[in-house]
Amino acid sequence: MRRCLEPQKLDVSSADDKNPEVYEERFNTIVYNGVVALGIGLGHKVGLFKILLELSEPETSQSIADNAGLQERYNIHV
Repeated sequence: MRRCLEPQKLDVSSADDKNPEVYEERFNTIVYNGVVALGIGLGHKVGLFKILLELSEPETSQSIADNAGLQERYNIHV
């Protein structure tokens, strides 16, 4: 049975809320983490991580793409 993690309560208010640099850093962190999560999800969906586990030695991006049945240009961005 899969166990879900309890949601974390974040303190979203602070004295630095009016500081544009703090806001910018928080915003950039949220966007960056979202992009990373999308890349991981996409790699999982197309089976890229499964292929990487099956390879026994380092490979070129073209070789990984061939094993995964992908075009190399999509493989190097995930």
